Amino acid sequence: MPELNFENSVPKSYESQSCGSKNKEQPNEIFLVLEDEKMRNIYKEGLEKALIFIKNINEGAFEPRPLSAIICTESSGVPFGYAVKSALKEIQPKEELPKFLRINVKPFKNQINLIRQGVELRGEYREAQESFKRALSEWKEKIEKLNLKDKNVLILDEFTYSGNTASSVRYLLEQVGIPKEQIFSLPENITTSYPVWKYGNEPESQKGTNPTETKDDSGKVGIVSDKEKIRKAKNLISDMKLLGRRAAKALEQKSGKKPD
Repeated sequence: MPELNFENSVPKSYESQSCGSKNKEQPNEIFLVLEDEKMRNIYKEGLEKALIFIKNINEGAFEPRPLSAIICTESSGVPFGYAVKSALKEIQPKEELPKFLRINVKPFKNQINLIRQGVELRGEYREAQESFKRALSEWKEKIEKLNLKDKNVLILDEFTYSGNTASSVRYLLEQVGIPKEQIFSLPENITTSYPVWKYGNEPESQKGTNPTETKDDSGKVGIVSDKEKIRKAKNLISDMKLLGRRAAKALEQKSGKKPD
């Protein structure tokens, strides 16, 4: 079955999807999914703020060490990981990028406060505790493999409402050996609401189209077998990369500086 790779996930040709454009020389300069200009501007402005925050960390405003990893929360936070990575490539082309990872805390985030207190969950909540234990094992191995202990990491959660997602990720990372003072969260939301990635009128048409089913920098792989869903996910990834480049360009213009 086809695999969506975190690095190579841009469609080869946009000729039949270019919204009327036949320009083959710049296939990435068109939006295939994010057609709402108002929403694109909200995302871009939010990304600009996130990039400034990342710049402050990297330049030692908080710690004298740059970010080693950016951890995107599944599932709606993952597309913004593509945008940030694309922007950082523009902003710091000669510097090593942080590792981009994704994490899913949905199975246990609503019970995280009880888990932190050491409460033994039973009945329908037992699976949440088991899911947390599995996540602990997975991330302990991942942190060691990528040498992220004592390194700065950023939780990329695009929209915080209850705070359960970010706090669950933070607690998990602390438990696997990353000091709490080296775990950063965005000070502001990138978006004004939870993003909805729509590709049709039927709810079923949205299944499998979110590019969480990809390969991240830890080697975690997801497989998609439906060709149409692959195309839609790739289109969204391409849009987010373009949005990232535009956010980087906007920051460059505001600062009056060109990337190194």
